[in-house]
Order: sequence, then structure tokens, then C-alpha cells
Amino acid sequence: MHVLAVAEGSTFVSLPNAGLNCGADKGETGKGPQSGENSSSPTSTSYVPRMGRMTAYARPMFANSVEGYLRLRDSLSEQEWKAMESINDSNLETCRLDYLELAGIIGLFVDFPFGAVKGDIFRRLKMNTAERDIWTSGCLLECAKVPTRKLLEMCVNKLNYNPGVQIWVLESFRAKRLRYSSYLSRSCDDKSLARGLLEPVIRQLRHCRLSVSDFLDRQVEKVSQNESFVSRIFSQPDMIAKITEDFVRRKEKPAPAKIAEESVTPTEEEAAVGPLIYVATSGGPTKLAEARDTFRDDFDAYEKLQTVLPTATRQRLKKVSEIDFRKCGLDYLELGQIISLYVDNPFGGVWPREGAGHDPADVLGVNPESRKADVWTTGCLLQYAAVPISDLVDFCSDTLGFATRLHGKPSLECLKPATLTYINDAERPAHGRKERLAQFMDQLKDVTLTSSEFAAMQCKNFLNNQQVTVGLIAANRAKNIAPEGGDWLGGKLPSEVEVEVETGTGKDRLVWEMQQPGDTHRPSENVLRFRTSKRSPEMPVYILTDCVRNSFALKKPAVIKDDAEAAKIVDELLPASVRMNMAFNMKVEDLLECRLDYVEAARIICKYIKKPFGSITHTAQQKFLEYLDKKKKVVNLQGWMSGCILRYAKVPIDRLKRVCIETLRFIPNPDPWFLECLRIHPMTISHYNRVRNSITDPDEYLATYENAVITADTYFELQTHPRQIIRRRLQQLVLQPHPQKPPTILQSARDPSSHDPSSHDPSPGAELEPRRGIKRLFPHRGRAFPAEEPSQKRSVPVTRLIPGTNLAPATQSAQNATVTRRMTDELAAEVADGVSDAVTHGMADGLADHETSRQIRPEVTDQLLAEQLADQLNSATSLLEDADRSLAVFVTDRSANEFLGSTTVCPKPEAVTRNSVPSMDSVLGVFAEEMQHILPPMSPCSLGELAELL
Repeated sequence: MHVLAVAEGSTFVSLPNAGLNCGADKGETGKGPQSGENSSSPTSTSYVPRMGRMTAYARPMFANSVEGYLRLRDSLSEQEWKAMESINDSNLETCRLDYLELAGIIGLFVDFPFGAVKGDIFRRLKMNTAERDIWTSGCLLECAKVPTRKLLEMCVNKLNYNPGVQIWVLESFRAKRLRYSSYLSRSCDDKSLARGLLEPVIRQLRHCRLSVSDFLDRQVEKVSQNESFVSRIFSQPDMIAKITEDFVRRKEKPAPAKIAEESVTPTEEEAAVGPLIYVATSGGPTKLAEARDTFRDDFDAYEKLQTVLPTATRQRLKKVSEIDFRKCGLDYLELGQIISLYVDNPFGGVWPREGAGHDPADVLGVNPESRKADVWTTGCLLQYAAVPISDLVDFCSDTLGFATRLHGKPSLECLKPATLTYINDAERPAHGRKERLAQFMDQLKDVTLTSSEFAAMQCKNFLNNQQVTVGLIAANRAKNIAPEGGDWLGGKLPSEVEVEVETGTGKDRLVWEMQQPGDTHRPSENVLRFRTSKRSPEMPVYILTDCVRNSFALKKPAVIKDDAEAAKIVDELLPASVRMNMAFNMKVEDLLECRLDYVEAARIICKYIKKPFGSITHTAQQKFLEYLDKKKKVVNLQGWMSGCILRYAKVPIDRLKRVCIETLRFIPNPDPWFLECLRIHPMTISHYNRVRNSITDPDEYLATYENAVITADTYFELQTHPRQIIRRRLQQLVLQPHPQKPPTILQSARDPSSHDPSSHDPSPGAELEPRRGIKRLFPHRGRAFPAEEPSQKRSVPVTRLIPGTNLAPATQSAQNATVTRRMTDELAAEVADGVSDAVTHGMADGLADHETSRQIRPEVTDQLLAEQLADQLNSATSLLEDADRSLAVFVTDRSANEFLGSTTVCPKPEAVTRNSVPSMDSVLGVFAEEMQHILPPMSPCSLGELAELL
């Protein structure tokens, strides 16, 4: 059972309905805070000095964390700060409630205001950050025996704390920190009234002592539970300052007033030289460090920072002066920002000494209230201490685990408008991170900025950051031109792979170099870099990139374990030696057309690996976009480029399909006319897991598009259309007759010159190879029809094409005539081939156009489309007068504006008048009735049903 001890003289008191035993002072029996086993000396607790992080509550009072730390430190004596270092395990077992409440009030303004404590109790009880903050601060204040009246004056005078009306609702018992908007609604803006409200509460709370378990149990969500618990502790509470009805009704918000300027006495650790005071205390881990488990605890962070800037080195920083903050190297600023991502004020800070008559902005060179003031201070301190850049790079890469972005143009963390709070491991891989960061710092080593330049270069967005970074590096390179025959990174390449290229602009050189930052850790035979020469050959198109897993590869269970496995998959498809040969052989003209199956396979692999087969240089992309007459970057450009690279390298398509289906275990859409490369918005992992659950045969996957070659113009223009238009255009692209295929019956009817039987005479009964893609729509395609005996002939009445019109038949016998279907297996296959082509290519075309027209122009009705179809019938029947075959086939081909049918016994119909145009359903019904003798059985259907069937 948890213990709640209340000391009132030396007697035991029992709290009614509290359910807790209350103990007495030292010397009494029982489980008091200082009796029995709890009086043992501590063994594992240690004090960690740290600069607290300022919250939104403190911003009206303090410019930054350094000023807030100095104000709080000045509120306590030097002896009290020294006493906190002697805290032990027994001090963390229990704590007085008044110290906890004062710690909770101060914790609203500053996180861990008095430092942190390393102890096993926090790991054993699994306390969260807010609970550990209040409990640690309360125990430190009690260990140092700080007078509560001094802490109360700090809360009222320096922090301008507003207690509100509900004085029995303790800040230390809130499960969640009070919202700042709710705090602003409190109307007690008079310091004397605030002091009168707090004094009796703090005076009563001093008699209550809580164990750490009781404190955790008191973290309640409801305010009523908080107030009820506190009210049960006190049998005779002191009189509270009278609150008038007028005060309760007031709703005005407290005006954020700046704290009055008070003298700051420098201590031994804060030696003042000139107008500045150096604060050697570091801050604590940030939210990014906590999310990535960079440090075990605060003490671990403190010890690791000591390896970069030990105490002996920090002693030199006490002599820092105002002139040391006028200029700073960009490499120190960037490394200082990287370390600040994980620790607030990692190496302390500076602040003007009171009485020197200097404004903080004039002394520091930047606005102390800006977000980048701490970055500027940290960079200048590192530069003044002359910490080697190599040591800082090792610390950022090995200890903190920071990695720069692998692809794209470089960007500076110190110029970003917001602090990085999340790191994508796919964009910032771990392998080669130290080499990439060292290479980046080498490009910044000679760039120096003044405080005004640094403030002016703060970027508003990511693209602006990249432009500024590229400009700084290019300007720095212009001052240090590499000697003839030497590369930009220093050193020379092996003679067997040396390449001499003179690029057109400095931007091209930078893009080439920065888009392959992994060169320094690659084998020497795979390294390509620009080298200066007197010659000026053409800019390369293709460049190599490292393999980094993408989002689909990271889904659980992981398809690709690490980047090394991703590189192995890519090397098996496109070896590094082949990619090296492509670097200076590939041209922009090779990007103008590609096969759809290559583009689709490349797009799928790009879902799992970023830029798997390399990339295209910036200059080549600009030329390519100029060819397309597009000023901005188009959608799915990387998929198109990767497909062109694979086609140029002649990678077997069967291997690509097996990698997609078997290795990456990708499940394609069951609809063959739906391609991932034509998506405007990429599919999310959650949507993919929800809709894809069938297994696909690698041999059949993408078989429809084996011979479908598409130009870049058509590809990027096709992405802008609705799905129905894309389906129709793909069918037109795939289903167009193959040039080497013999003419069919349908083609023979259109071209009289093809009637010569000597032109093609396949053996009777032989099956014709169906084109891929048709078999899915027409399963009977390619299957020979059995020849019918004369006694089993079928009689098919030829009805009028459009019932209800004024199509007058020539004779009564023509209406009742029959068509005898006598065909060989060869003729049946040819007819089935022609019908399949015509139906798919014509009807799907017309129906898709109709549906699209209805979406764009609602006035386009079925009646209007029927009129257009009737016009096509009139113009088409004139082409059938020369056809004398024994089979009637009625299909629509909108692209040729033809209607092919039997004219053996059916005369030419009369003109269709607009006054007797049938409905669309009747036209489609008659069409289905006439086709049921050749196609699979079809019933008259509506527009939507027929569109779905086709």
C-alpha cells in the first residue's frame, strides 16, 4: 500500500475516506520517509546540470532560453545550486507537496529548470517526461532546502504566474500541461492578489509528503478529482484571500509584460569579460533525440557533449567577447545547427552583462528572440574554441547518427525556416553518411558569413534553401578553381576510368557532383567525377546514383531488408559496368520514346527503390522538357526515365517482370488497362494493402504491352485524361494491326487488291496466333470454329438494322432471306479476328467518347449520339456494294467511319431521317442481336452494360 505522510507535530493523523495511512516525523515507527530501509545511502543517483527549454508561457518574459536560465539562476544562491549536486536515492523516494506544486508552476515556463537527475527510479517506474520534470525539480528544491517564500516570489514577480480562481487545482497534479490559451483566460493580473491566493495554499501543502507512487497515482484527468483530493488533506484550511464578485466576473486577459531588468551577478562558471556572460550549462535532449533514442538519458547526453567540448576547453569560452560574434564560418554554423537538432544549447550560451549598457541584438549580432539566435551563438562558440571540423563530423555522424540527404540538390539545415523534427531514413540512409557530411563540409569550409548576412539568408521554403546553398557553393568554387587535370574533390582517379569533361556552367558541375554523394565510399573503378580540361565535349546525360529503399520496401513485413540488398537487386538487372558505359553513350534522343512494359516495370521498381537505375543530369532534363514544351517538371518523370534507361540497356523484359512479381512481390491491378505509370497520384501503401490480394503469373503480366511503343509526348499527355479515355487510348495503341501480320478477311473487304488468294494461303484448320490483349476480352479468339454439315446449317434472319425508322426493304423476300453459315476453320478464325478488332477498336472508342462527352457536356444525350450513329450507318453501307461474301458482320469503326455488313441478301438501306431516330438502347440492342451469331451469346443491353462488357 502506498504511504501518504502528513507531519503535524509528532502525532499520527488519520484522513477520513482517504484510504491512506499518514505517518509522522523522523523517529516514529512505521514506513516514514526517513525510517527503516529508506534511510540507506544512495548509490546510483547523479545530478546533471542542464539549461531548461523555454516554453510558450515564458516567451513574454524572456527573449530566449539563455536569458531565462540566467534569471532563474539569479533567484537562488550559489550554495543552493551547489547543494543540488548532492542529491541521492533517498531524496527521490518522497517529496513535500509544496515543493512539487512550486516545481509544477515553474515547469509551466521552463522544462527542467533546475537540471536533471539520473536515477534508477525513473526507469523502474516508467515515468514520462512531464512527470519526471516535476518530480525531479521538486526533489532538487527540497534537497537544496530552498525557502518556499523565495520560490513563491520567483513565480509571482519573475514569471508573472496567474493562479486563477480554482486555487485548489494543483498544477503538479495535472495529467497534461495546461493549455496556454486556457491560461491566458485567467483574469488575476494583479501580483499582490496572486500572492494572496498562493500563500495560504503553499502554507498548507508543506504539511503533506508524497511518495513517488502516490504522486503518479494523483495524475488525474479531471479537475474535480484534483480538487477533491487536496481538500481532503486539510481539516482546517487557512483563510484564503477574499475574492470579490467583481473580480470573478472580470474576463480581461493579462497583458504579457516584460520582466523588469534586474542585476545579474556573474558566478564562477559565468565569468564576465567585457559586456558578455558565458553560461557553460548545456540544454537537454530535444524531441527529435527522444524520438530516435539518441541518448539513454540526460546524463548520457551530458557525457557525450563533454567529448566534443570538455570542461578544460570550455574554460577558454569565458573570455569570449563581442567581436567574436561578428563573423562565423558556414561549416561551423551548419554543424552547430545539426548538434542543436538533438540538444538545446549544446555548448551553453552568452548574454549581455547587466550594467554594460548594451542591447542583446547589438552584442550578439542577431535578434535574440529569433529561432536562429541559438544557432548563431553555438556556431560562433565552436569557432572560438577552434574545435576541429573532423571531430564535429565524427560526432554528428557516429554519435548522433545524423545523415544528409542522398539525392537532389544540397540544402543547409541552418537556413531552414523550421527546425527538423523528423528524419526519413529512406532519404537519409546510414551507409556512407560520414563521407557525405565530410564532403559537404569540405565545400563550405571557406565560406564566411556576417551576422547580417546570416539573418538575411534565412529561407522561406525548401526550394529557396537549395538555390541559396547552390549559389554559396558555386561562388566558393569559383574562388578555388581546381588545377587542370584535377578533380573537384581532390586526388586523381585511376587511369583506366579517367574521364575529362568540360561542363558548360558551374551549376552542371554541382548537380553532377551532388547527385552522387556516395562516390567517396564506392570502389575506385565505379567512380565518375567531372574533371577540367581544355576540350568541351557534350554534357553527359546519364549519371549513377546509390540504391536507397523507398516506402513500399519499408512496409511490414519488409520486402527489402536494407540498402545493400536493394543494390544487389539492381546490379543483377543492370550491372555497374553496363551503367558506367552508358554514362557518356546515352543521348537525349533516347528518351523520346519507350515501350510501355519497360515504363510500367520501371515505375513499379521505383516504388521500392529510389532512382534504382541511375538518373538524368539537370541539363538533359531541361532539354527533354524543352522538347515536350513543358516549363515545369512533369508527373512520373523518374518512371519514364528509368524505363528509357532499361530499354536502352536492353534488359530482358522477362527478368524485369519476375523481379516485380517474385522478388518485390508486387500485386498488379487485375485490369490490364490500368497502369501504375499513368497514375497522376501514386498509390499509398494502405490502399495497396486493401485492394491488392491476388497473385499474378509473371509470364502473363504486361504481356499486352510487349510491342506497344509510345512517345514521350503521348505518355505525358495521356496522364491528364480520365481513366476511360486512358483505357480507350491504350486499346487503340495495343490492338492496332501488326505490320507483319497477313491481311485478314476484314482487311480484304476494304482492300480489293488483297483478294488474290496467292497472297496468303495458310493450311486449312491451322490456328492463327491471337494478338495479346484480345484474348482477355474475347476468350474464343484464336479457337477454330467447327465446320457445319449442310444438314446442320443455321438460318439467321436478317432483320432491319434500326427498328422504327423508314428503312424500306427492297422486297418481301429480302426481309425473309437467310444467310447460310458455311465456313472452314480458317475462315472462321479470320472472321473472329476481324470482328474482335472491329468491336474492340470501334465500339469501345465510340462508347468511351460518349461517356466522356456526357461528363464534359451534359447536353450530349443518347438521342444525339444515336443520330450520329445513324449517319455513320448511311455513309457506311455505300461501301458494301462490292462485297459479295456469304457472311454478314455488323460492327462500328469510328476511326474509319465504316460499317461493315452482309450485302449478300440485304440491299442498301434508304437514308435515315432525323425525325425517326431511335434511342441508343434500341441501337445497341439490335447490334447485340446481330452479333450473337458470331460473338459469345449476348442479350440486348443498356449503354452501361455494353461499355462494361467491352
